[in-house]
Formats: sequence, structure tokens, C-alpha cells
Amino acid sequence: MAALHGQMVLTDPSKPAEISTDSLAVDAVDNTGNDAQSSRASTADSGLGAAEVASEVADIATEGAGEVATESLKNSEPEKGGLVFKGAVAGIFDDNIFLLDSEKSDDIIMMARLGVEFAPVESGDGSFYAAYGATGFKYLDHSDLDGVNHAARLGMALDLPSTRLGLAAFYAHLSGGAEGLLGQFSGSGAQRTSAAEREGVQYAQRDLISASATASHDLGSKTILTSVLRYQGVFYESGLRNSQNFYGRLGLGYKATERTILGVAGGYGYLDSDNNPTQKYQEALLTLRYEATEKLKLSADGGVEFRQYDGASSEGDAVNPSFNIEAEYQMRERTVLKLDTGRMVDTSAVSAETSIERNYVNLGIEQSLGEKFLFSLNCGYERASYEATGASGVSRDENYWYTRTAFNYLPNSRTTLGVFYEHRDNDSDGENGRTYVGNQIGIQVALSF
Repeated sequence: MAALHGQMVLTDPSKPAEISTDSLAVDAVDNTGNDAQSSRASTADSGLGAAEVASEVADIATEGAGEVATESLKNSEPEKGGLVFKGAVAGIFDDNIFLLDSEKSDDIIMMARLGVEFAPVESGDGSFYAAYGATGFKYLDHSDLDGVNHAARLGMALDLPSTRLGLAAFYAHLSGGAEGLLGQFSGSGAQRTSAAEREGVQYAQRDLISASATASHDLGSKTILTSVLRYQGVFYESGLRNSQNFYGRLGLGYKATERTILGVAGGYGYLDSDNNPTQKYQEALLTLRYEATEKLKLSADGGVEFRQYDGASSEGDAVNPSFNIEAEYQMRERTVLKLDTGRMVDTSAVSAETSIERNYVNLGIEQSLGEKFLFSLNCGYERASYEATGASGVSRDENYWYTRTAFNYLPNSRTTLGVFYEHRDNDSDGENGRTYVGNQIGIQVALSF
């Protein structure tokens, strides 16, 4: 999410840094303890403002990423220094809330969300952003799943003559609905809508913590040195496996043209998860940021990852490709195409001594119909390969597909009325895997004032 995760914008490094105001991921975060955002951290090599980079990499890896009508309400931001209050109510019918083919259970989920955002304040060389939101979930037939999710975000930036600095932090306590259900209405483009791993943890209470510091420095008129430091933690209140991830990255970019930045980057990460081998990984990457015109934006990283699993019973070193590509194309004035594809590695919150490699691709189209209607269609595929890293680990492959369509009506800049439909299909070939088919349909009203 720019927090829109499929949206990258090249900016002039000489200009003041900006903080993205694109939303709280209150419901957007699902069970994860991975280093997925290492791929996102590559935005630091694009010449982006440091705070924008910080906002991007501070997000916990998205499993069901979304936000409340961000696209629809993007024109309702207040004057600099003002407050925005946001609210939304929604009702969703889900025909498979536990994501099981056996003993399928359906329910109607009522949701209400309230949030407040303090819009960026710019005072010459600095900016600031803060937000908080809470979403309540009421399941009509499964009251034991009721709950409230809370999330808060903070971002700061400092722009000096040749150096840009950024800090960002994110905290969420999740006890209600597992997925970013309200985010289904946002029409926010190519995003991974749900994870393949759903072994009963989607309703587990957990705390998510993320913090990042970024810096970029102009070594010359065409050369940019960038760095990212990030921490992510996932802490469950049940007996599931907590995880913490530390990541650092250093990059060098060269502004080949006014619209093209080429670069190299190296990263080091440390992933620690309960009852799972500690993972250390290094990345060597080539980077490209390209904005041919205002219609086309491309962000691409490619290279190699070296990963080591510590522990007497764990598997040895692994060498794999590392890649992430994000593109946005304004095909026509009212038509936007989006692409997001990449590879990531994380650990299982349920199974001990298990590593998960995910390869995914997402496609999205947004079509404005007149001035007051917005249609979006998104589809995606993820292959999750579970690999045992010890004697008690599990091995299996899961293939996950989804399609989602949404239709929003914007009677004015502060109001959104929407409907959506989503179909999900996961096929697992191993023991303890989940093969399921699920459908959701819902309606929403969102306000900003």
C-alpha cells in the first residue's frame, strides 16, 4: 500500500521527502512472521524520499492486504496539518469462514471501523504523519470469533541539502476478523489477497510490531547511496510460534536518465522463529527504477539469495533466485493496469522446523466510469512450497488462486458505496495441508470527514 504495495513512483532526490498518507493497515495484516518485506526494501534504491521508503518498508508483510476505500477517498485529504476522520460499515457473507472443504461453515460478518489520520505537516525540511484505527467484527452465527482490531502508524522525515532521513513505525493488535475484509472494496490494484497457510491461525490473537529507518545521500549529481534498517515481530497470545526478523540493506543507484535509475544493492537478514531453525540470508541484487512517462512506472529487482539454516538437524545452505517486479501502466485516462510478482521466504507459525517459499503473481485493472463510479478486477496465483528443515518439519506444495471484483459509487469526495465478490481456491498435495474453495460477497459504506 504506499502503502499501496503495487504502486511505485520515482521522485527527484533533490526534492523534500514526503510521507505517504495512504492508510492504516488495520485489518490488512494476517498471520506472518516472514522476511517478505526484504523485497519491498528495495524501494530505497529508487531515489524515493526517505520517509516514503520508510512508510513502505514499515508495513508488516501483507497476507490479505487492503485498506478502506483508499483509492476512492484519496481526494478527501485535508489541508496540510489537518485531521481526517474515517469510518466504514460493511456486511459480508462468507461461505467458508474456516477455509475447510470438510465441515464448511458460512456466516454473515458485520463490521464497523473508525479511524483518525493526522495529515502530513511540512515545515521546510521536515514532515510528520500519524494515524490510528479500530475495526470491530460481529459474526452472526459464530460469536466466539467476535473481536476488535487496533492499529497505529507513525512516520517522520527530515530533508537536508543532500541527505534524506526517514523513520516509520507500525503496531497492530489483532483479535477480530483475520483478513482485510474491508479492504476488499478499495480497488487498490494488484495485491496478494490471502495466504496459502491457513492452518487455524487466521483467528489467533497476535501483536504485530514493525519499525524502519531509512537514509539516502547524494554522492554526486547522478549517484545516490541508500540504506534501510528494519525490524519486524509477530507475537501470538496462544501456543503458536512467535517470530522476529531483522534486516539491513545498502544500495547504490545511478541516475542514467531523468527517468531511469540503475543500481546495485546488498542485504543481510536474520529470521528467528520459535521451534524453527534460525535463518540467516544475504541478497545480491541489481535494481531498476524506470518511469518512461507519467503513464508507465516500473520497479524491478533481480539477483541471488544465500540462506543458511542454523541447527544440527536443519537443512544446509540454500542458494535461490531473488526477484520482485512491480509495474503500473495508465493505459488510458481512466484505465490503470497493475502487476506485482516476486519470491519470498518465511517460516510456519504452526509447524515446527518448516520453511515456506512463496512465488506469486498478481494482476489488476481499475476502470473509472464517469466521475462517480470505479470498477476493479484483480486476480492472482501463489505457489507455496513447504520444506522440512528438521525431523519434525512438514513438506508439501500448495497452489492458491483468487479473483476479486469490486464496484464503487462515489457520490462525493467523502463518501463511498461499494459491493464486491471474491473467489478463492487453494489446492494442497500434502499432509495437514488445506484444500478449500471459498466465496465472499459484501457491501460497504465508507465516509471521510
